[in-house]
Amino acid sequence: ERSYTMESEVIKNIASNATGDDPRGGWMNGRLYETVADEQIKKGIDSAMTWANGLPDGDFKNSALSRIAGEYAREDITKAAAWATSIAGQEGSADAIRQVAEQMGRENPQAAIDWLVKLPEGSQDRAIGETFRQWTETDNVAASQYLATMPASATKDNAVAGFVRQLDREDP
Repeated sequence: ERSYTMESEVIKNIASNATGDDPRGGWMNGRLYETVADEQIKKGIDSAMTWANGLPDGDFKNSALSRIAGEYAREDITKAAAWATSIAGQEGSADAIRQVAEQMGRENPQAAIDWLVKLPEGSQDRAIGETFRQWTETDNVAASQYLATMPASATKDNAVAGFVRQLDREDP
């Protein structure tokens, strides 16, 4: 039986030696990362998070955290949001936060936005834009009213960008 430690060391070695030299490398590395993360998730969310946190900073860790966050958010959005809040600002947290916000936004876009604006500025940039895009798609009036209440900031700029992106899709 393979040991968890040995498996993790092999994966860390692959992650730290992956390069973008191969024109297909980005796509191939992305698939590798997803596959490995999916295998870790099968062992349980807690185990997968521990594994991902031990990876070296970089694309592999970012992809792993994102994949784990998406699965965690589907299982328990409250716990996933608490976990994502705890890693906000760390390497790889932006995509994980986006995954949680996307899942939360499907059920309650305003709750997702309320959660995102409490995170450190910069850690939620992509997520807030995407969540506002999603909200605008389902209720552009409520999204615009919420935007009007936000103070001027980089966070609001990202929210406006997501709002406008969706309006442009609906009526170019």
